[in-house]
Amino acid sequence: AAALKAEADAKAAAEAAAAAEKAAAAKLAAEKLAAEKAAAEKKAAERAAIAKANSTECLFLIGSYKIRVNEGKKIDELAKWLNENKDYDVLLVGYGDKGTGSPKVNMGLSKKRANEVKKRLVVKGVEAERIEIDAKGDTEQPFAQPEKNRVVLCIVQ
Repeated sequence: AAALKAEADAKAAAEAAAAAEKAAAAKLAAEKLAAEKAAAEKKAAERAAIAKANSTECLFLIGSYKIRVNEGKKIDELAKWLNENKDYDVLLVGYGDKGTGSPKVNMGLSKKRANEVKKRLVVKGVEAERIEIDAKGDTEQPFAQPEKNRVVLCIVQ
């Protein structure tokens, strides 16, 4: 009877040790997963901050889709940065000033403006497939000042 009790005790101790080992392994796996998640979130936040810091805007004159010299310099800087950072793309969102022109005219202008910025980026070496275009016309006004809504927002992503 004592031998059976000793055998049962040894078996129970072995099962307890195995359960403790399994719990420790599960705890380690959970800690590793939490650390990986935190690292991924940090990396995503850093990437978002870099993208935001390198996004820009290109302003236009009333009724125009011609890129002016100073605005062109901003686009050239963006192209340079995109060429050095191939893992980023750019979304070009064109707008029109609701206070001038009809919705149809402003939609056309916003498309032409975004396309002009795209052409400039491509000429400066950015691959066309890394550039996405969206045109809002005057359906949205990103700025309170009307003259600032004659714009293409260049959103790095």
